[in-house]
Amino acid sequence: MTTVMSGTRSDDATRLKSHIGHYAAPHPSVSGISPPIIAGTSRAHLGVNHPVLAGFLCPITAVQSFMDDPVE
Repeated sequence: MTTVMSGTRSDDATRLKSHIGHYAAPHPSVSGISPPIIAGTSRAHLGVNHPVLAGFLCPITAVQSFMDDPVE
């Protein structure tokens, strides 16, 4: 069961990659994400290195802990 759950999670995450920008700033005319995502060749500021995107990548069982102390 764990193997199936892991595979399903991986498939779901792969399909979400192209849509994550729509969820990161659901109302861009009201406010964007801070710090902004800078277009370029380096991806060092994305994923777990970006405070907003890291929350989306966090496992659901750890979201509350992440929200309490994102730096930790």
